[in-house]
Amino acid sequence: MNWPVRGLIAGCALVAALPAVARAQSLGVGQFVVAEVAEDDPRLADGTSFDCWVFDAGSGGAFTVRVASHLFDPVVDVGPGADCTAPLHDGNDDDPEGGNSAHLQFAADGGPWYVRVSTVDPGETGQYRLSLQAGGTPGFGGYASMMSPTDSPD
Repeated sequence: MNWPVRGLIAGCALVAALPAVARAQSLGVGQFVVAEVAEDDPRLADGTSFDCWVFDAGSGGAFTVRVASHLFDPVVDVGPGADCTAPLHDGNDDDPEGGNSAHLQFAADGGPWYVRVSTVDPGETGQYRLSLQAGGTPGFGGYASMMSPTDSPD
């Protein structure tokens, strides 16, 4: 095999080995969406697949996000900016009502914020329902509410 062909094959193999890029989808406050965590979605360091959503927090305030699925146990994480791989501000993998759902109330500074929906275990996939509403009691249900003052969610 000649060098240009080997280079082309090696380049294709390298591109195929790269992880999927976290493409942020737009989410509006007050919006309800049905989406799917798929096998070819980007993955976190623990191997779980995730979807990335971004919303405009305006000048800031309290927000409530809910995720539910019949096919997997969802985790929801939120943070400032549009990069779903950035350190999280808060997150939750359980709804107070139990079942395959996650519920988080948090305070956001203004500007863009991400909502990351992932699975509890690697290899899980499936359809889910996501909603984002204005209002709520910041800290309810989130990891940050369970931490001591010296702990950090990052």
